[in-house]
Amino acid sequence: MSIPQRLLALLAATTAAVPAHSQSPTVLAITARDYAFEASDTIAAGPITIRLRNAGQDFHEVDLVRLADGHTLADVAHAMDARQHVPWAAELGGVAAVAPGDDAAVTLDVPAGSYVVICGVPDAHGTPHAMKGMMRALVVTSSSTGPSTAAMPHPDVTVDMREYGFALSHPLTAGAHMALVRNVGAQRHMLILLRLAPGKSAADVVAWDHHRTGPPPARPIGGVAEMDAGAAVLLPMQLSAGHYALICFADAPDGTTHADHHMVSAFTIAP
Repeated sequence: MSIPQRLLALLAATTAAVPAHSQSPTVLAITARDYAFEASDTIAAGPITIRLRNAGQDFHEVDLVRLADGHTLADVAHAMDARQHVPWAAELGGVAAVAPGDDAAVTLDVPAGSYVVICGVPDAHGTPHAMKGMMRALVVTSSSTGPSTAAMPHPDVTVDMREYGFALSHPLTAGAHMALVRNVGAQRHMLILLRLAPGKSAADVVAWDHHRTGPPPARPIGGVAEMDAGAAVLLPMQLSAGHYALICFADAPDGTTHADHHMVSAFTIAP
């Protein structure tokens, strides 16, 4: 069963009564510093909530990458240094860029295997933070007592990502939401949830990304890191009155970003 099918099967199970012995997803707490991760080396397979706290002075993210048998952290470092996309590394998603001092989380169903967690946010010179030390191995172990009994959170909205746009099952409203974010496209995608600064627009964010000068026109308040086609992640959102945008800054085949191809969706939460 593929990862998205496993996730959707678990979600379907939550529409029925949850057994008394079910548990909340296991939490993988990760602290980001400039430029390193602090986290456990192992975690049990099943529903996992990745919670990222940014204790650094720069923006940071955590992307969960599953490695095919025999590949290692060193292989990932070499591929990133050579700017290679390799078939033995699958990006499952994770927590998108978090501002200094903030924290955010996502939940996903993670099978046993070898993984790395990386920060793909670039510095001022375009070098991914992973190449400055923000890369860490993670082993996801099988349980000797059988499959995890943890229950996945139940989503109230679905966000589908494809080339090049976001499709929501219904408009977002004020309050708490649990979004099922799915990559139904052919390319890798990410979802960055931004709260726009007063007087700023989503177009200002895209323009700022090209030069990174001056104060950012928006603040990231959650999101999902890059994920391969077919992947799915649960994203909690807490929205109050204001102006927001969903943006994908993944690399496009022509050397631009998906945001340059108008993969941007602005919305307003009324008072």
